[in-house]
Amino acid sequence: MRKNIFLAAALLFLSSFLLPAQPTVVIEKDSIINLGTQTDYFLDETAAVTVREILSPDYAAKFQRHRSGFFNFGITSARLWCRFMIENKLDKEVFLYVSTPNLDTLALYRVEDTAAVLVGINSVYFPSERKEVKSEAFYFGLHPNNKPVTYLLKVVRFRAMQFALNAGTLKQYKEYESGFTMLNGIYFGFILLMVLYNLFLFFSVREVSYFYYVLYMTAMGLINPDINGVGFLYLWPQFPQVNFYDDIMGGLTGVFGILFTVNFLQIKKFTPVLYKFFIAILWLHLVNFVIILAGNNRLGFIIVEI
Repeated sequence: MRKNIFLAAALLFLSSFLLPAQPTVVIEKDSIINLGTQTDYFLDETAAVTVREILSPDYAAKFQRHRSGFFNFGITSARLWCRFMIENKLDKEVFLYVSTPNLDTLALYRVEDTAAVLVGINSVYFPSERKEVKSEAFYFGLHPNNKPVTYLLKVVRFRAMQFALNAGTLKQYKEYESGFTMLNGIYFGFILLMVLYNLFLFFSVREVSYFYYVLYMTAMGLINPDINGVGFLYLWPQFPQVNFYDDIMGGLTGVFGILFTVNFLQIKKFTPVLYKFFIAILWLHLVNFVIILAGNNRLGFIIVEI
């Protein structure tokens, strides 16, 4: 009987080691490797687990393999812990690349024996100059090691937690981002053209609808760089506090869009019921500005998404 109890206890203890082995991502040439399906993750719903606790056997066994190349946990107040193993065989630094530029906080740790050493920490609320690489996204340098190294990445996001996680060389990243920069240039050029054209129409015919459309397109032109990080990188790099209120820009887009639609289509005259609906949405946006300025960004983000 005692023998069976001892055997059961031993099997229970060893079960935590029978999980699928953590795959090693080997980097031995200039390339970009997606870490999504080679990363284990744990979603801390309490938002209170420390890095020391996350290394303990109790929490280590709670990690599960991520099944997609893109992380998407929706709107959550939980803290996401990602665990992955990288072997850098190159004779130069490679970089961990986190694609979403407006994540609240990112902290990368290197696991050494039973301890976690902080590699770097960054945030959308830090000045842009604190980034290791001048870019819209987040980079963390990983030095050559010639042996597998385990890393832990803690991600905090009060809006939708969505991002891609990659590892690779800076040369490959810059080639990838050059195409992104070109698309941004085309987008801004189109927005500028629409703003100038409708501004010309407004001064020509003195119709207020064109002015509302100018405001709407201007807000649209600003919300995109706000979302993809270009605005923070080039327009307000020394004022990260602006990022705390970026949902206001989304709200202004809605407000100006409603004003343009109501005036251009003369909705009050032809469909009074629909006009009341639009006015209700307009007031919702205005109330939401107060909510965001009061510091409740998560609720403000939800309302903007509506």
